Amino acid sequence: MSYNLVEIPCPVCGTSEKRIVYHDTLAGAPAEFGYDFTVRHKLTFQIVECPHCTHRYASPRPDDIWQEYQDIADNAYLSHEKDYVATFEKVIKVLKRFLPSGRLLDVGCSAGFFLSVAAHTYDAEGLELSHWAVDLAERKGLRVHKKRLEEFHPRTLYDMITLWGVIEHLENPDAQVKYIRDLLNRGGYVALWTGDVSSLPSRLLGRRWWYYLGQHIQMFTEKSINELFSKNGFEPVYRGTYPYIVSLRSVNRSLARYPWLHKITKPIFCHPRLAHKSLTMKIPGEMFLIFKKADRD
Repeated sequence: MSYNLVEIPCPVCGTSEKRIVYHDTLAGAPAEFGYDFTVRHKLTFQIVECPHCTHRYASPRPDDIWQEYQDIADNAYLSHEKDYVATFEKVIKVLKRFLPSGRLLDVGCSAGFFLSVAAHTYDAEGLELSHWAVDLAERKGLRVHKKRLEEFHPRTLYDMITLWGVIEHLENPDAQVKYIRDLLNRGGYVALWTGDVSSLPSRLLGRRWWYYLGQHIQMFTEKSINELFSKNGFEPVYRGTYPYIVSLRSVNRSLARYPWLHKITKPIFCHPRLAHKSLTMKIPGEMFLIFKKADRD
């Protein structure tokens, strides 16, 4: 597949000024998608930084990258279901502080792991592009719409919209966050999780930071994501660290991206008595944010 690459102004503040942070390493090849991480996943489009709002993003990049998600079949993602469900049970406890009940839409819901948990508290449904993921979610009896966000026109508004590991994939976050606001009732919430490119792990690891992937075209700082939501009619109400629950075997798979560290940890994390043990990890730079729709109407 060949891409039609286009130069992009800052997706947050709209300025055309930018500085190159990392050069393109894909060299015309398609980006890798999914969770079965390989060396090719670390190849990216050119990464640039906005000097005004500090946002980093891919430019030039494909003008229709969303189409890549339609045919993803990601069995590696399914192998993490137990960890994801346990994590989302902790996440729901935070969400309930702000919204004890109501209508919820999960954007980029994949196979519905979060929806399965959220359905015990909320009237929950999802949006997803992958045919494969939608089929799996519907087999569980979950309500999922196979549509792009901009094509989704519900009859009833929502009280909360969630984006777990999604906003870094959005092509036009300014317009899409604006549209999300239109889908919310007065006083509604947006909850999301993404990385902070200005965090200590990002600064220490440089291009080896785990968020630099070909499929990630937006890299937010806390400043840039707050600016994005503020300009589109939201106010921040919660800033926390995302509570990963992972098995040691899963941690070992992730650390394979860093061979020098993996060589040390593999004998421990893959030990038969330890591999299935789980732990909660709160990694610096993993932003768990909630914004409230401001009263402007």
